Amino acid sequence: MHACERAERDRAGWWPARLFAFLVTAAALLAVTAPAHAVGGGGWAVFPTPPAGTQTPGPADRQYFYLESAPGRTLTDHVSVVNLGARPETFRLHATDPWVKLSSTGLTVPPHTRADVPFSLAIPTTAEPGDHQGSIVAEDAGSRPVGVRIYLHVTGQPVPAFSVDDVSVRRSVPAVPGLGTNRATLQYTLTNHGNVTLHPSVEVTETGWFGSVYHRPLSSAGIELPPGRSVRLNLALPGPPLLDDVAVTVKASDGATGAQGQTGYLAIPWLVLVFVVLLLAVLGVWLWLRSKRSHVHRAGWWRSRESVGVAA
Repeated sequence: MHACERAERDRAGWWPARLFAFLVTAAALLAVTAPAHAVGGGGWAVFPTPPAGTQTPGPADRQYFYLESAPGRTLTDHVSVVNLGARPETFRLHATDPWVKLSSTGLTVPPHTRADVPFSLAIPTTAEPGDHQGSIVAEDAGSRPVGVRIYLHVTGQPVPAFSVDDVSVRRSVPAVPGLGTNRATLQYTLTNHGNVTLHPSVEVTETGWFGSVYHRPLSSAGIELPPGRSVRLNLALPGPPLLDDVAVTVKASDGATGAQGQTGYLAIPWLVLVFVVLLLAVLGVWLWLRSKRSHVHRAGWWRSRESVGVAA
């Protein structure tokens, strides 16, 4: 009888310990293998509410919110905050998108407990079709913000459009050609003017007096560009010329839409430029002195002619 009682007590104590170990392990997996499930630094996490009956998020659950609807409709969902620690935690919640309204902006979560907070997303009738992004952010008492992304697709006619702006080249050249490193960095801005998220590819071409200087074929820029956003990109240009007049063209495209921007630079080492200026200055002085001597010579010749005429 006593042995049975001990077994019952062991089983009763085994489940809380097992559950706590499972929660801690899940949090570690979230931090390492599933960064989209946002994990706080103090033993807590915020994530899209998993399916009913699931205590913690797993690999098969949602890693972010993906919602789709036509303009003028209201969508509802839940966001979860789990406290993995041994003490109650107080959190503040807010949304970065004005379309999102949370049912609660502050809550206290007991230890080893998950709280599910409902929210609604009201899409205006004037919302542009395409992709929109936002997030729900949770902060603990230490003001450590952790967010979960919201991807919203508003149905309608997609309009992809973007531009390549502010193209420029920054150069660093040695004073004496061949003595030092010759560097050049291309900078340009991509701006999404449409209503769908773009993943642009970029082609860069440099041409000079003697033909092609550099060509980078069309390749992915490695960015996600939501509607209305801009991004400033840099590209190191290999082997820029020391002496050339270079035209630079940046072409960007994403499927059926494309854009381009241009700039240029004159590659002349400053020491060579100073030498040319000095040479021109010396040449100018020499021409001026020669002109002055010629003027004096002609004046003397006319005076000699006048003296001869008077004597005659």
